[in-house]
Parts: sequence; C-alpha cells; structure tokens
Amino acid sequence: MTENPEFKLIKGTFSPEQAKIILNSLINSKINFHNLEDFSNSIRFNSDDSYSKKRIEELNEMKLKINQIMSDADLKGKEVELKCQFEIKLV
Repeated sequence: MTENPEFKLIKGTFSPEQAKIILNSLINSKINFHNLEDFSNSIRFNSDDSYSKKRIEELNEMKLKINQIMSDADLKGKEVELKCQFEIKLV
C-alpha cells in the first residue's frame, strides 16, 4: 500500500441542482457526525464539545455559500464541475 493513498470521491460535471444535492449530502453527513459527537460527549462525560459545535457552525455557513453559488450557476445556465479527493495519512 502506498504511504498516503489518495481517493477520488467526486469527479464530474453536474447540473447546479445535482451538485447542490451531492455537496449538501456530504455536508449534512459531517453535521450529523458532529451532532452525534456532541451528544455522546454530553451523555458520557457531561461536557459539551465546543469543537463540534464550532465545526457545525462552519459547515452550515459553507452550505449557505455553496447553495448561493449553485443558485447563481443555475441562473446563468452553467454546469458545475466538482472534484473532491482525500488523502489518508497515518500519524
């Protein structure tokens, strides 16, 4: 196995509506993850997870910006090219 493998999660051209659905699904998944982390820490340790709360806020802001970009693209009759890859690094 390579040292830091990279994976292409999304690669293609989409309508603004399709791109919006794809990106919102990814962001919502991350928001759900952080909500569960925060809930779990609250139940198990009676503490709040300020990192998760901050990250949820950032993700919601990102979602608003992305939705605005997709609305603009739709109004202009443009398609959207998405490229999303990630790297796994063992630390």
